[in-house]
This record gives sequence, structure tokens and C-alpha cells, in this order.
Amino acid sequence: MGKRLTEEQRQWLRDNGARLSRKEMTRQFNKLFNDNRTEGTLKTTCTRMGIIRDKAVVKESQRRRAHKPLSSELLHQGFTFVKVRNEPSGHLNNYELKQRYIWKQRYGEIPDNHMIVFLNRDRADFSQDNLYCISKAWNALMVRNNWYTDSREHTLTAIKWCELHFARKELEDI
Repeated sequence: MGKRLTEEQRQWLRDNGARLSRKEMTRQFNKLFNDNRTEGTLKTTCTRMGIIRDKAVVKESQRRRAHKPLSSELLHQGFTFVKVRNEPSGHLNNYELKQRYIWKQRYGEIPDNHMIVFLNRDRADFSQDNLYCISKAWNALMVRNNWYTDSREHTLTAIKWCELHFARKELEDI
């Protein structure tokens, strides 16, 4: 369980939470209270406290995001996204996962029911030898058996096992 907020911190959130973007609120909060809380944690705390952002703050935040240039990056829930479109109703629809974007640039379209995984589980390592395209069925087996590791070689070996397993299964069905 995380650290509890002091009454002084709760009051600061009541006074400032509605008028600041979540990013700015987190930056100021951590600086003022010498803390290291995440944006998500403070957002959840504000929601639980009934602190709703002012509509003008929300619109400004959306406007700034909409005016970012193509190829700009956005970090969201631990994943890096690349802006690929400028559609007005876009928001996250204008962005694509960076690993998918890089894969498409190198190898072309990703087949349906496939995904790009990080062989060493490092979501910030976009090197060519760390990205691999697998089917979602293989991914389900990998997750179920806890076969993703920090080692590229071990994870790739597990993926190759899945490939063999599903190929044998397909032959049995013929």
C-alpha cells in the first residue's frame, strides 16, 4: 500500500487539482512536497476526492496535444506512441504504438491477429533485434506459461517453441 497523503497535501490538491493539467499538478506536487508520486496516482486520488478538472484546462490540454507535429512521441501508460495522423477527432487515434510503427517501416504491414513484442521486456528498447512479430495465440501461451523474460535469447527460444507447437497442431488437424 502506498504512502497516505497528509491533510496539507489533500488541501493542496483541493485548491489546485481542478485548475492544473494532471502533468503540471504532479510536477508541482512532487516539487512542493519533495515526493515522487506518479501522474496516475494523483489522478486517481483526485477522482476519489471528487476533484474534477476545469473544462477550460481539459480543452487546453487537448488543444496542445492536437497541435503536436507528425512523428512526435507520446508516453502513455508505459508505452511510447508516435503521431502518424492529424485528424481533428483523433486524440490517441492519431497515434500508433512505436514498436508497431518501427516494424511497419522495416517489414511492412503486420498481419491481423499479430502483435509486436519486446524480447527483453524493455518497452524503451526499440532496437531491431529486440522487436519480434508473433501471433496473439502465441502471446497467450507465452503469458500463460510466464515465458517472457529479460533475456532476448530465452524469450526467442520460447517463441520458437510456440511456433513449433502450433505448426505441429496444424499438421495434426489435417
